[in-house]
Amino acid sequence: MSGDVWSELPLTAVALIIAIREIKMRPGMALGTGLIGVASLLGIFSFSGIKAALGPHDFVSLLAACVGMPLLAISLYWKESIIATKLSAAVRFFLVVSAISVILVPMLNFGLWSSITAAASALLIFAAALRSRLPVAIAGSVILVACFTLSAGNWVLAPLNADQQLHVLMAISLALLAIRWQSNQVSV
Repeated sequence: MSGDVWSELPLTAVALIIAIREIKMRPGMALGTGLIGVASLLGIFSFSGIKAALGPHDFVSLLAACVGMPLLAISLYWKESIIATKLSAAVRFFLVVSAISVILVPMLNFGLWSSITAAASALLIFAAALRSRLPVAIAGSVILVACFTLSAGNWVLAPLNADQQLHVLMAISLALLAIRWQSNQVSV
């Protein structure tokens, strides 16, 4: 197995476990982390040489960045909002923002949109963590912001490549944030 596959495995596990665990209480969070998990799972297939998974992986990765990350951020910052607490509202958000993202990125070639939405979401998650004043939430959010900062600056921590670094840091960040969610059943 390649390093890319190994880096996708923990992200897939962490994101899908959170999605399954949170679907009833926090459907916005579940849908957001579920998109990240499915993108990562498709990445495992893609990096394993299954060519049919490449297109779906790219598409779901776009949705994870443009829709999954904002859903996660909204669910953490505005934890009582309808998008955070009602599956129907989270699905409507998913459909509308997915359509906008598909128009902007593949159709209008505004690829920067996915980076902007993911980075802005990471900053909102950081703000939610600071507001919570919980060290584990702050640590998870700092790692998430660092993850996107490193990617934006094209900085890579050896021995990882850029994709592996993104996957590993996101998995660590989500795991730290999930520890907080699990400990008191209260989002950041």
